[in-house]
Amino acid sequence: MPFREAEFEKFYAYAKLLQTKLPKRDLSESMKLVYEVAMEYYRLKKIKEGSIDLVTGVNGELDGLSEAGIKREKEEKAALSEIIDVLNERFGTEFEEADRLFFEQIEAELMEDTTLQTQAKVNKMDTFKYAFEEMFIDKLIERMDQNQEIFEKILENQSFGSLVKELMMKKEDSPMSKDPVSKLPTYQVAAGLIRKNGKILIAKRRKGVHLAGVWEFPGGKQEKGESLSGCLERELFEELGISVRIGSRIASVDYEYPRKRIVLHGFYCTWKKGEPKPLQCQAIRWVSPRELPDLALPPPDMKILKTIINNKILEEWMKGKDMFYKKNPNGYNTPIKGVKLKSLTYGEKTHMCEFVLDAGSAIPEHSHPHEQTGYLVSGKIDFLMEGKTFGAEPGDSWSIPGDMPHSANVIEDSVIVEVFSPVREEYL
Repeated sequence: MPFREAEFEKFYAYAKLLQTKLPKRDLSESMKLVYEVAMEYYRLKKIKEGSIDLVTGVNGELDGLSEAGIKREKEEKAALSEIIDVLNERFGTEFEEADRLFFEQIEAELMEDTTLQTQAKVNKMDTFKYAFEEMFIDKLIERMDQNQEIFEKILENQSFGSLVKELMMKKEDSPMSKDPVSKLPTYQVAAGLIRKNGKILIAKRRKGVHLAGVWEFPGGKQEKGESLSGCLERELFEELGISVRIGSRIASVDYEYPRKRIVLHGFYCTWKKGEPKPLQCQAIRWVSPRELPDLALPPPDMKILKTIINNKILEEWMKGKDMFYKKNPNGYNTPIKGVKLKSLTYGEKTHMCEFVLDAGSAIPEHSHPHEQTGYLVSGKIDFLMEGKTFGAEPGDSWSIPGDMPHSANVIEDSVIVEVFSPVREEYL
């Protein structure tokens, strides 16, 4: 029954359901053809023009035809009938082959809906199902008079209704179950959540590219023969001119755009050196974690963010090595003979390092723009500055202004801790 007013249609659906709840009169003498007869609809459509050759003495067989003379594959009927079989087995119903028409007509209308076709092409199945379910209910209401029993069962029994929708979506012969974008080009992309001083770096995509002007976690496409970490290091240097320490992988997410498929691999990263510059993007920003959900990030980036934003992982990571350092015997390098250096922790303006010095080694005179303060943990060292010698012993400390030439002789095996300002990027 067609309606011009949506409210009338809703009232009609409600009344039909209410009718099933009211005391029933004896209708044994009434004839209810709707439950006894299923009329298949036909339409005329010219599909071919030609002739049939009859050969004398050759036996043959003509296959039966269905809609408007269009031959339908046996597999299609079997797939449609399978819905009935599954429902009968699972819920103890007694639907018959004639009930197949109810699902067939709904399916035909769904497949002809252009809006639904577009949504099927640009969404994965787990996202597309929401649009499908809404459209399915609309079509179901339009045809509720054709099979009131199935209509009521779908609306009243949640498990039954969910199974029907699932089977309708996943039928092998239904275009709704085919992945229309499975043959799209696929790109592996690495992106970094780069932290520094409690904030995360984001970049705005440059003009003239897909999603131009959208903020994202910086990174880029993996090249042939390149590891994901190598890809991320290269992209961040090319795009922003920075070096980072790449940590563990956050997650890998799959997302399909209309013309391409992206597999985005997100990594925790800690800024090491280089002042970020928008070399291959429109702009950059340092933002706090609580600002991220309010930004219009690309869908794959949002998926990465959602894996950590609602739990303590991001909070703990933001308190990582650049803010706190846990003692570790590894990580030393040797800038000159007899001297081992390790970068401990650093902030926006200061940088703490540990030096392990061998007795008899010498640090030649040098200077740098960094202010330098230090503390002798153990051993004995002679510092030479402005023609004066300062003999440092455990517990002694010093402060050397920027650009002041200085040198040192190590008298005993020594350990010193020094703080530089600003950060000495060459030590990171």
